[in-house]
Amino acid sequence: MTHTVIWKQFGAAITSHRARTLAAYLGHRNSEIALRAESVAFPTIEDFRGDSVFDPNPHQLDIPKDVLETTLLVRTVAVWGPDVVIRSAFTCSELQIKHHNTCRADLVAPRDAAREAVKKFIDSFTNENYNAVNLASTRCATVYEPYEDDPDNSDAQAVWSHLGAPWFAAETAAQEYKLEAYDGPGPREASGTWCKRNTVWAIRAAHAAADWSSHQNVRTIIRKALLDWAVNS
Repeated sequence: MTHTVIWKQFGAAITSHRARTLAAYLGHRNSEIALRAESVAFPTIEDFRGDSVFDPNPHQLDIPKDVLETTLLVRTVAVWGPDVVIRSAFTCSELQIKHHNTCRADLVAPRDAAREAVKKFIDSFTNENYNAVNLASTRCATVYEPYEDDPDNSDAQAVWSHLGAPWFAAETAAQEYKLEAYDGPGPREASGTWCKRNTVWAIRAAHAAADWSSHQNVRTIIRKALLDWAVNS
């Protein structure tokens, strides 16, 4: 697969000015001004809308606009790398835990363990912390496994929604983020298939958090968390 339109236009800038282009994309005025003064281009949400790879609804299904906007935001941040995707998913897990205080008793331990594992991994991307994230995601998946063939079952829905964003954030962090042959030439963030594949769990985390809050809140806290990181990194 060839590079995305976005990468062809802005890949060099994103590679050379990763944090600042992300901050500008998220609306940080000082970063926008500084980059323009240096004649460094950065993508806007409208640029992403113009690249079919990032279309959140390619089959034109009847999906609420609010949901599509959340999907679009999470998918677009993949061009800034795996750690940004992981940070967005972790932020969603924090939002769910803040608003969801009725978690089923037997699901609290795996949910909270997943949240803590991702937090430690973000604080330090070590092999030890990766192994802990992988273990936490597997633990959650094992709880859900009996219901995989009957997702409409009430217990299945409870496990899916109560483990929710913390589980999905752990799955996001546990991915290997490898560039596969079918993704085309690197860098990996330039590939549309790579961006789509590696944001599936993060998008699920965003949607799960929205179920306990709102899509508007989810987009707001994702932008804030990533902007705080970008400005201070």
